[in-house]
Amino acid sequence: MELTPNGSPRQLLPWLWALASLLQLSLLLTEPQAQPAILAAGLFPLILLLMPRPLPLLVQAGLVGMSLCATGLALGSPPLTLLALLSLAAIPVLQGAPLALLALLGPALILAARWAPGQLFSLQSLLVALTAAVLAIQGRAWQRRGTRLARRYLRLRRQLRKRGNRDRLTGLYARHYFDDRLIQAVAESRRSKLPLALILVEVDYFERYNDRLGDDHGDRCLMNVAQLLRQTCHRDCDLLARFTGYTFAILLPATDRRGAARLARQLSESLAQAQIPHPSSPIQPVLTLSQGISQWQPGSDGEQLLRRALHTLRRARLEGRNQVLMA
Repeated sequence: MELTPNGSPRQLLPWLWALASLLQLSLLLTEPQAQPAILAAGLFPLILLLMPRPLPLLVQAGLVGMSLCATGLALGSPPLTLLALLSLAAIPVLQGAPLALLALLGPALILAARWAPGQLFSLQSLLVALTAAVLAIQGRAWQRRGTRLARRYLRLRRQLRKRGNRDRLTGLYARHYFDDRLIQAVAESRRSKLPLALILVEVDYFERYNDRLGDDHGDRCLMNVAQLLRQTCHRDCDLLARFTGYTFAILLPATDRRGAARLARQLSESLAQAQIPHPSSPIQPVLTLSQGISQWQPGSDGEQLLRRALHTLRRARLEGRNQVLMA
């Protein structure tokens, strides 16, 4: 709801307060006997407008109420001042903070003390009912707002966690997530007594490819290989990750090294069918892969499994590349 030109509804309260000051100034000319109280009440708007930072809404409403209360007492007109307080009460409601109405109860009770007993009882009943209604409305509003904020927080947390676990270029899982999942996968295999295999896949002579064709072609090459990995590994339990710059990792639960070897050969065949040119490769005119496979052994941990896969990949690199070797 746009209440002011600058779009800030909180700025409405100081200007209404300034308007009250003008009214009090006019009372100075018509009611000389009320000058001390009116002058004291008129200082509050000036202080508010000169503050470098706006006061909390609850404090502003309370000070405005005290200012109007002092004016009403000086004039000896509690009903008139109570009407001003009720008009002022609309401001916190419009600003979405009905709890600030409680700041007006003190000045209203001071005015009520000058009323007849019957009128005082009616006013107290009205204030009690108003307070209960305000608290109920505010409680439901806070509950709804808290629920929305909690849902938004959980959604953002899931999105951030998902983005943080993914490699930005390829969309595969990042290295730190692979390291965590490797530890978990070894623990699961240890409990279930099922095999666990790891394949490290390296693009042959990728540095030459990148130097010859440029970074854009190099990034596109890595994205194509990542897409090929996704098309080859269909199981939900398989984990695909970018291990280093041009090396990928495939973690295969419930798979032995023979099953991993079949998958690795299928991956090499799919890349060969893609016929992606590699003008700087000394072994083939197209992209090729070197792959090292290791299988988890009972009594070992994830670090040993990874170390054997790295050693096997190094052997494949030294023995001519474009091949699949098993530890």
